[in-house]
Amino acid sequence: MEKDLIKVNLGEAQEQLKDIINNLKNNDYDLTTFESDVEHMMQHINTAYNIRNWSKAQVDKDYNDKFNELIRVPSNNYFID
Repeated sequence: MEKDLIKVNLGEAQEQLKDIINNLKNNDYDLTTFESDVEHMMQHINTAYNIRNWSKAQVDKDYNDKFNELIRVPSNNYFID
């Protein structure tokens, strides 16, 4: 498990969540921006989850090439749209 990259992604998600909560206090914070911010946060969470079984060598080799796959919702989870 590549814990360093997992921690980085979860830390980014945590910061994004804090920003979302603070922005919800702002009357100008609209649905489109909220959706974009949550999507960004979820991409970090998805990446952390999707690389959970990766080694450092695999991260070094495949991370950039597989980035678009890594940010997706894991296929074994079901979310309500």
